[in-house]
Amino acid sequence: MMGHNIMTKETNRLPVAVWAGLFLLAAIAIYLYIPVFKRFAQLVSNGQDFDYIYLAPVVLSYLIWDRKADLARAIKKPSFWGLIPFSFGIILFWLGELAGEFYTQFVAFILMAAGAVWAIFGDQVFRYLRFTFVTSLFFLPFPNFITQLTTQKLQLISSALGVAMLRLLGRSVYREGNVIDLGYHKLQVVEACSGLRYLFALLILGLLMGYIMRLRTWKRLVLVVAAIPIAVLSNAIRIMATAILMEHFGPDAIEGIMHDFEGFLIFGVAFLCMYLLSRILNLISRERPEPKKPEDPGEQAASSGKGSNPFLAYSLLAVMVLLMGASCYTYSFVNFREAVPTSRPLEEFPSRIGDYSGQKALLEQKFLNSLHLTSYIMADYVGPERIPINFYVAYYESQRKGESIHTPATCLRGAGWVFTKGGAKTVDIPGIGKIHVREALLKKGSQSQLVYYWFQKGERTIDNVWALKWYVFWDALTRQRTDGALVRIITPVPHDESIEKAEKRLDRFLQAAIPELYRFLPTGDTKKAAKQEDQGLAKGS
Repeated sequence: MMGHNIMTKETNRLPVAVWAGLFLLAAIAIYLYIPVFKRFAQLVSNGQDFDYIYLAPVVLSYLIWDRKADLARAIKKPSFWGLIPFSFGIILFWLGELAGEFYTQFVAFILMAAGAVWAIFGDQVFRYLRFTFVTSLFFLPFPNFITQLTTQKLQLISSALGVAMLRLLGRSVYREGNVIDLGYHKLQVVEACSGLRYLFALLILGLLMGYIMRLRTWKRLVLVVAAIPIAVLSNAIRIMATAILMEHFGPDAIEGIMHDFEGFLIFGVAFLCMYLLSRILNLISRERPEPKKPEDPGEQAASSGKGSNPFLAYSLLAVMVLLMGASCYTYSFVNFREAVPTSRPLEEFPSRIGDYSGQKALLEQKFLNSLHLTSYIMADYVGPERIPINFYVAYYESQRKGESIHTPATCLRGAGWVFTKGGAKTVDIPGIGKIHVREALLKKGSQSQLVYYWFQKGERTIDNVWALKWYVFWDALTRQRTDGALVRIITPVPHDESIEKAEKRLDRFLQAAIPELYRFLPTGDTKKAAKQEDQGLAKGS
């Protein structure tokens, strides 16, 4: 297709119709993303681990400004290739919307923006802005369960390294999980001191240093990967320094200005390490600037007015507006989440099941406010062995973004408890069949606990959080329902008892409890069951 370039060489401006289409596309995206933007603002304002996101406008603006001369000279030639990331962004948006996951929608927004730029402004402009789009991904707050899991692992790793450093200095210390006993004080490495903020900030610093120094791709990767051990080691040094300061100044060393100054000082050391590494990488096989290549014949044709037809830009804009408009209409008028209540409230779950008698307990209001569950049961059951079994079921009649099932993997760790064993397991329930559960052995000092948990999604038992997200999406799309439940049982493992015996205890309890639980949870296709019930009533009448 031969014709005229979108931007004429004389005016170097986009036609008004293209700007109008881009404005309409942006308006639809903003309307569609209002709840997502609100959630983004909440995460940034409420989570101290995401303070670095406030620098995003400055960093991204600098990256665009740094390319301003290239962008001004670039040939604005629309490209069909931009529809690929744009369409994939639409798919990710709906995957996140129906699966109840904000992070997927954050990524979708960047993909749609990148696709729109590529489609309308062309290959050269997209190539100059590609690094800006990649960097913006690092400014997104990660999903809550990933952040919590990473935080807890960093807590334990940093605590272990900090204790090792203190022992090298001749201090006698004892560690239990993330709690360090110094003898004169106990130092707990809380979530805010896990080193996650160091990690995120240093990853972005690695990206920017590699870009500013124009390092080769492999050197940039080395710099970014090196940010991980540097962040962990820096946080361990901070823990060691805090312990030493507590020895001389008491608990005041972990609070107030002294604590904040210590954090900034250690981060400065980490920054210096990253800078020195970037300089070393810059000296290794230092490449000379490549001579400017002669202009491509296709680019010469485009610059002389023989590029693609301007109607291609209008066509691509129309396709993107139609896709966004269809998404906007579906989002506004189609309900994918019909609330599916339990057959009976879980609060009415019996206190006696076969040979087991239970004592119910209540969750504190602060936990209820964060869990957003519909109904729950939490009780300690005791059977013939007289060893307690904690039984917890949380049901959600309609899972939404920010109001979905929380995996126990993020809340059982920490506070001194360490996973020493884990994996998938099947338990045979008479009259029901096999159910798939996730097994984990937790240790805290000399104490041990065995945990089973799984997610009940309709008739499915799911032992993987990623599979749960998929089925939430699929059921919303095909059944218009997103209900589900978390089922978790815990029992202590005495010193004189084997893991196998504790497993048999939990298996026996499940064989008694699951048939009763299935009387409460909607484990089948509720629409099909309701239709069959209506047909039966009609025949009866």
